[in-house]
Order: sequence, then structure tokens, then C-alpha cells
Amino acid sequence: MSETRASLSASTRGEKHVQKAPDNKGFDLVLEPGAGERLASALDEQIEKTDEWMRRAQGMAEPIPFGANVVAEAMAAKFRGRAEGGPESLTDALRKYRDALRQAKEAVQDAMRDYAQTQQERAESFRQVARDGGLDDTTARRVRRATPGAQS
Repeated sequence: MSETRASLSASTRGEKHVQKAPDNKGFDLVLEPGAGERLASALDEQIEKTDEWMRRAQGMAEPIPFGANVVAEAMAAKFRGRAEGGPESLTDALRKYRDALRQAKEAVQDAMRDYAQTQQERAESFRQVARDGGLDDTTARRVRRATPGAQS
């Protein structure tokens, strides 16, 4: 697990900007540009590693040739059960971990989409103010220059 922590830590270095919310009841997380993509990429890498671990764990469930006696068969069944058995098996734990990574990636993607949409709405609102003459000429020209497809 320390490899996982180190991988995610390296991928998200710089995304530690936490600011106190105005109501002092919670925190707002502010990510630098590109942080969402790096975090999603780090989660993808971890999902791929987890998939590999799951394949290896399933390989542990293959019959083990301990011999053809009662003790050997019991030991083989025990190893198989620990690898792919019930709720305490390695495969089940890895499956749950993978699901958590997938959910985290979806949350990051949702946040990135929401942020982009909010930024776009705010920019459009600002452009509308500029078009309606709510800005001085210099500021309005800057807004038009920064707007793709806008006329100067």
C-alpha cells in the first residue's frame, strides 16, 4: 500500500490548496489547473494495477498440487477460499478497492465537468455585461479579445 500512497501522492503534488470557507464551518478545496486530469490519471494507473493484482489473486485460486490426501486437499481448498472465496477473500477486497477507485475517478470527472461548466457560465455572464455596455470601453475590448470568435 505504501507504493499506492506514494504514486497518488506524486501525481497530486501541488493540489494541496485548502482554504477556509467564509462561514468557517468547512473547507473549500481549490485545485490548480490540470490537477483534476493528473488525479484522474493517477486513479486510472491505480485501477490498472488493481486489475493486475486481481488477475494474480485469481491465479492463486488455481488448484495447488499438495498431493492426493485429505490434508493436501484441505490446504488447497483453504488457499483457494482465501484467494477468491467470500467477503474476506483477497479478490473481494481488491474488487471493493477497485470500485472505490472508480467512484473516486467519477467524482473527480464530475467535479471537473461542473467546474468547467461554472467557469463557462461565469465567462458568458461577464461577456453579456460587456456587450450590454456595463463595462468601460477598455475593459470591454479586453473581454472581446479574450472571447473566441468575438468581434473587436
